[in-house]
Amino acid sequence: MPEDLSEVDLSGVAVGGAGLLLVVLGCAVVFLAVRYRRENIQLRVRNTELSMENDRWHEDFAAATGELTALREGLHADCAYRGSPRAEAS
Repeated sequence: MPEDLSEVDLSGVAVGGAGLLLVVLGCAVVFLAVRYRRENIQLRVRNTELSMENDRWHEDFAAATGELTALREGLHADCAYRGSPRAEAS
């Protein structure tokens, strides 16, 4: 072992350390990319499910609105009941 530390060649260690750091960073980027892709797929599936559920809600609401309209028109036609306008209801 040399007495003077200025004579020690650390270039090999520096190159090895830089290479190791590059490999670790590359693995981290690949890991994050895989995780992002998996979560993106899960979010797309969930978005599709929510969109389908929203469509069902719209269909149910439209059907209920139609039933209420038919019921209201039927009450006016079959009975003498006439609803008061909203302004007079209070």
